[in-house]
Amino acid sequence: AQFQRKPNIVIKKYYSWSLLDVQLSFDVNLKLVKENELLFLNSIIGGGDGSRLQKEIREKMGLVYDIYSYVEVYNDVAVLSIFFSIEKKNLQIGIQKIMEILNNIRTNISQRDMDMNMTFFTDNLWFWLEDSHELNFQLGCDFVKGKEILTIEERIKENEKIDYYRLREVSNVIFKNKNISLIVMGDTKGLSKKLLKDWLEV
Repeated sequence: AQFQRKPNIVIKKYYSWSLLDVQLSFDVNLKLVKENELLFLNSIIGGGDGSRLQKEIREKMGLVYDIYSYVEVYNDVAVLSIFFSIEKKNLQIGIQKIMEILNNIRTNISQRDMDMNMTFFTDNLWFWLEDSHELNFQLGCDFVKGKEILTIEERIKENEKIDYYRLREVSNVIFKNKNISLIVMGDTKGLSKKLLKDWLEV
């Protein structure tokens, strides 16, 4: 059940695969976290080329070919997921480093992080006017979810209210064992739920 994961771990065996495919997910209570706060946090974590996961896991450590995070938003809940493919020999250090980064974010989101990502949530929203499909999709999603329909100006003002203190609070709400789901697929011989659970602890 959501928010009672403990965490939830799934292992799927596909012995012919050369790499492991991994999805690390976190339940998000949208009664405690606003959607735009979650999307802003996701941008810092793994939503862009300059994100923490891209810089640390791919560029600095060279553990993966690609890694990114993605948010799925529903009515009152959301899921923030991290996706990557990795060699089995690097799985332990990869998972542990990701958890280290997420735990660090709880206390170490800076104004620099905010400045690097704020443009995407303010000035760049005006590009929606050049792409009616994107704008209509967003308005349609908000309507179906029963959310308040905001103009671009109103969305920008809401995003500008977000500061790094608030995103630290949001991180502490989300990154808890009870919210974690982990799926590992591929040549999983030698892996167990207990072992993976231990690696999720930092």
